[in-house]
Amino acid sequence: MESEDRFKTASLPPHCKAIAIAIVLIFGSLASAQKKSSCIECHLKLDDPRLSAPAKLFDDDIHKSRGLSCNDCHGGDPNADTKEAAKDPSKGYLGKPKTLDIPAYCGKCHSDANLMKRFNPSLDWWTVIASLGAAVLIKAGLIPNIVW
Repeated sequence: MESEDRFKTASLPPHCKAIAIAIVLIFGSLASAQKKSSCIECHLKLDDPRLSAPAKLFDDDIHKSRGLSCNDCHGGDPNADTKEAAKDPSKGYLGKPKTLDIPAYCGKCHSDANLMKRFNPSLDWWTVIASLGAAVLIKAGLIPNIVW
């Protein structure tokens, strides 16, 4: 009887169980947040700075700090091993938007108040669209560049 008691597992109080579950969930979500990104892996190796610069800057990007990755905006498959598979239109690949399309492109998320609340945005949509809109209009030559 005594040897059987040595192998019994101690019962944890409910608050300890909750803490243990929280720790497992936190570490599990951190591990899943560090998923493969063939986008970043590939673009970091490219010689063209127009293509490599966004990947080099992504560690400091506000979108990454909110748990988003390239495919959340540009579509495609970040787990793919080839360029063709990563940029597969059937996986929603959109690529880089044209300059004049940027407000609508970013607006798909930034104009959705409920979606934005999930990410705790530091800027409201009107601030974002005003700065994007001005940049687009300047680049298109529709207004003069008197501020930037």
